[in-house]
Amino acid sequence: MKFLEDDKLAQLTAELTDAVLLSGGGNSGSGGGGFGGGGDHPTSHGGGTTTRVINGRIEAYTMKRVSSDKKYAHRLGEKYMQEISVVEEEMARFQRSLGLDSEQGGVGGGVE
Repeated sequence: MKFLEDDKLAQLTAELTDAVLLSGGGNSGSGGGGFGGGGDHPTSHGGGTTTRVINGRIEAYTMKRVSSDKKYAHRLGEKYMQEISVVEEEMARFQRSLGLDSEQGGVGGGVE
């Protein structure tokens, strides 16, 4: 993932940073105004007014892998294939030690 700079999103973030939202009336429970979720902090005042301050950012990222992600994925794939080879070799040795071979269908195959 790569961060994408976008002037409009930066402007929205600047406008929303520490924005104070007031909701009045006798709304109980939700804090009123329909604002909620992650980064807002409600504060109740006398007379049924609730103040919320939003702290957060609006950002965009690409879902396309950048070169460092591609290199890491390749290394991880190579390591995975090496580990699979080792496990297969160990399984073959284990089967040989039990006197089994591939013609008998593997572990438990054909053994009575």
